[in-house]
Amino acid sequence: MEEQIITVHIPKDQYRKFAQIAWQVNVPMQTILSQFVADFTSDRWGTAEGTMAKDWFGNHWWSNFEREDFLGWLAQSNQLNEVLETQQKLDNCKKEITTLQKELETGYMEAGGVFYNWKTVISADLTPRYKTRNEWEADQKERIREQKVIKAEQESVILDFWSRYQDYRKAEEQNETEEEESLKEELKKLRQWRKQVHWD
Repeated sequence: MEEQIITVHIPKDQYRKFAQIAWQVNVPMQTILSQFVADFTSDRWGTAEGTMAKDWFGNHWWSNFEREDFLGWLAQSNQLNEVLETQQKLDNCKKEITTLQKELETGYMEAGGVFYNWKTVISADLTPRYKTRNEWEADQKERIREQKVIKAEQESVILDFWSRYQDYRKAEEQNETEEEESLKEELKKLRQWRKQVHWD
């Protein structure tokens, strides 16, 4: 299982008390914290540990300040992961299109800091893949077209989530430009949060 590291800053007196408690039961502090997160985020209903962890969270002040934006709605409705994955695919797709277009304009490709042109591209049988530059350009254009199709599909998925969010909020009608600008800002926040928590 892939793991993520979180750095926690706590007062020294609390740290010492926690260290003593962990030592008394002969369990590393990291294990206790990891188990608490596992209980709190568990999808299994009815477990005493999970219920108490969720109750603890709900009894704190922050439970009264849930986000009311697109990000908050996605998290609350358990759809955040799907949108983040879609956004990541979309970002990768845009990056790939930019790379392919640049290669098409310059005639050069790059891998590991080494630049090469269509003449040096080798097929699986170690023979030249392209006979002419026109053949290579046609292949590049086809790859760009395929990426644009994927890009449109991912954008459609995000727009569908955005439409459902708008219905949920029962917001006042906005013109298309305002909606696009608003969605752009929400996706920017998603991208920033994704980077902040090292989601990728």
